[in-house]
Order: sequence, then structure tokens, then C-alpha cells
Amino acid sequence: MTVTRKFVTAHVLAVTLTVALVMIYGVVPANPELFGVPPWPTFMLHEYITGALMLGVIVAIVGYGTRHISSTREPIPVHPMIVIAVFAGGCVWLREHSWVDVREGFEGSISAVFRVLWFVIVINLRQDRMSVAKRMVYVLATAILMFFDQSRTYFLIAMLVLLANFNWIAIIPALVAALMVAAIRSDQNYGFLHSITFAVGGEGYLGSQGVFQVLSLPEGGLNFSIPAIQALFAPATALVTVIAKRFDYPADLFDSSTYLGNYIEALTNQPYPPMGGFFIMSEFIRAGWFGVVCIALYMTIVFVLTKRLFDTTEFPIGSFIALLAIKNSPMTYWNLVLVVVVFSYIFRQAGRILRSVQVNDASLPSSLPGVAGGER
Repeated sequence: MTVTRKFVTAHVLAVTLTVALVMIYGVVPANPELFGVPPWPTFMLHEYITGALMLGVIVAIVGYGTRHISSTREPIPVHPMIVIAVFAGGCVWLREHSWVDVREGFEGSISAVFRVLWFVIVINLRQDRMSVAKRMVYVLATAILMFFDQSRTYFLIAMLVLLANFNWIAIIPALVAALMVAAIRSDQNYGFLHSITFAVGGEGYLGSQGVFQVLSLPEGGLNFSIPAIQALFAPATALVTVIAKRFDYPADLFDSSTYLGNYIEALTNQPYPPMGGFFIMSEFIRAGWFGVVCIALYMTIVFVLTKRLFDTTEFPIGSFIALLAIKNSPMTYWNLVLVVVVFSYIFRQAGRILRSVQVNDASLPSSLPGVAGGER
């Protein structure tokens, strides 16, 4: 398959956004004094800011190196009735059980299902067959669901995918919408521009808190190479870890965040990370140059595997999904990938069944005696 210029341009756009997200976490740090770290110590400048910049370079290199990964996978045709049902059900459910109000339990699980269902629908649209009007309908529907739910991650990626085929300027509405949702969710009475800067600063602040937690840990008592190794094998151990947690078995052996989190909670009585924001550098930053090598390998695995799983012949879906690996722990990211793969498989099978039924219905009259076209 020949990779088109539009395909490569969309991939470069996704990589650029990935690097921008990394820069947000690297440039807008949390207050180190909250975690007992002296303000602006030498090790923080070297390991945190420089580490974040190095990650940006690594992602850029990996993104450049994977831009020509080709795929023979065709988009999954989703029946319009399924689209309407997911959108209508999502509006009703998310309005009552938004991300802000419910994050756990049965209601939270159903909300997560609606987010993923809409996400799977969007990333499997036939990009080459969509008119501008139809694309804008999907953009509007995504914005409505994002407004009701007040979460950004899945919906922002969906909007970027829908707008990426236009040009670079077209992504600005998606980014502004996501930032405004973040600002509105903060319940701060700011003006428009202040809300945008507050949202960017808040994203960086929350994401960097986990990094400071790890930096504040003492040198002895924990092998910081273990989380880096666990992250590398997360694609292979994600399903095992999900099953282990389901039956209350210890997940420290496979899950880097659980491994670090248990130690941090034992020392500080704080969850890891303290307010839910995450930056992937947390898992690797204390492992020194070994951690740098591991994170380069990890991001390579993320890009290559994600693109192999989700890229289609016409659009680099995987490049945009890989954005999520920056702000999710390895286990969370690969669990998401598993869920999206499962829902995509279900949609594919449902589509085949619907097409088979339609073909049988269409051919039925011509096979009956006495019906026009049946006998001559």
C-alpha cells in the first residue's frame, strides 16, 4: 500500500500534538514544596524538565520513524441506526451521570461505555467518503457529548480525527473546545482568555504532580528500574492484570503504577497521583539513563502497536490514539486499547450480520415463483 501525503500529514499533526502535550507537562510544573521537595533543586531541573524535553524529542523521532507504517485494514462500517442510538443514549445518560459527577460504580461504568462506543464509531468512519456536511454533523455531535459529560480525552481525540483531513487550522476549534470544557469544569468565574490559560496551566499542574511524588521518594527502599521494565511489558500483561485485579489478586508484579503507588501511599499516605492527573514520565524518571532507554522503547512500542491495530488504509488513527499514552499510565493505556479492540470487533461482526440480512432481504423477491424477475 502506498502511504499518501495526506496520511503522512495527519500523522505529523498527531505527533506534533503529542509533543505539545508533553511540553505542557514539562513547562507547567506542580509546586514541589507540596511533596517535600525544595524549590527548583538541581536534580529536578535535570531529571524533570530535561526529561520531559527528551521525551518530546523521542516522541518526535518515533513519530517520524513510524510515519510510513502501512495498513491493509479497512474502516468498520457502522450502521446509521447504531450511531443514532449511541448518540441519543449518550446524551441522556451522560447528562445525568457525567464524568464530573460519577467516576466509579455501575453508573460510572455505563458512562465509560458510552464514551468508548462513540470513540470507536468516530475512529472507524470512512474518512474518504465523508462530505463536509456529514463531517460537521459528527463534530457537532461529539461537542454535544463532550459538553454533557464534561470530560475531554476521548471526545478531543475524536474531534481531532474528524478535523485532521482539512488542514492544521481546523484543529483549533477542537483544542479550544476541550480547553473550555476544562475551564468550565473548574467552576472558576474567569473570562474567555483567562479560562484558556487556566485550563492549560491546570492540565500541566495536575499531570506533573505524580512526577514530584516520585522525585520526592528516598533513594533507598525501592528499585526504580522495576516500574520502567513493567511499563515495557504492559501490552503483554494488561489482560492478566485486569483479571488479577478483578479477583483481588496483587497486581504489583505487573502494574508499574500499583508498584509505585503502594510505596508512595505507605510513605506519604497519599494516592498516586494525588489528584488523578498523570504524565508518563513518572514511571521512568528515577531510573536514570536506563529509564531514558526504556521510555524510548516504550513509546516505540506504543506507536508501532497502536498503528498496527488501528490505522486504516486511508487514515493514521493509531497516531492520534497514541496521544493518550502520554497522559495515561501504561496499564491504563493498554486496557483502553483492549477495550477499543473488543468494541471494534463487536461492531465489525454486527456490521457483517446487518449486511448479510440486507443482502438476503434484497435477493428474496427475485427467488420466488411468479414474482417479476423470478421466473421468465
